[in-house]
Amino acid sequence: MGREEEERYDFDACRSGESEKLELLKALRLSQTRAREAEKRAASFAKERDSLYCVFLEDSMRIFAYRQWMRLLEVQVSKVQKRESAGKEGDDDGEDGVGVSLFMALALCLGIVGVGFAFGCKYLL
Repeated sequence: MGREEEERYDFDACRSGESEKLELLKALRLSQTRAREAEKRAASFAKERDSLYCVFLEDSMRIFAYRQWMRLLEVQVSKVQKRESAGKEGDDDGEDGVGVSLFMALALCLGIVGVGFAFGCKYLL
């Protein structure tokens, strides 16, 4: 009877070893499934973050351009007000057109610098 008990013990040990292996394989499969799902979620969050960043960047560039445009308009209004307050004496040297074009060129340069700065920040961050 001693030999039958040893064989039964070995058989039970073998069965318990197989069941442990099956449990480990199931746990591994579940872990891999969770890891794949986590990777998919991380990729979707990264894609959403990038799209929000692009929208934010576009809006900030648009706001910057509007600010520059408002500054230009304020300068033009102040020039018109100065001209009206000085009166119409016929003392027009033609400098008014040069001043406006100078301010327009300045506003354009500042706009280009702002857009370049925004793109630079995008690629640095």
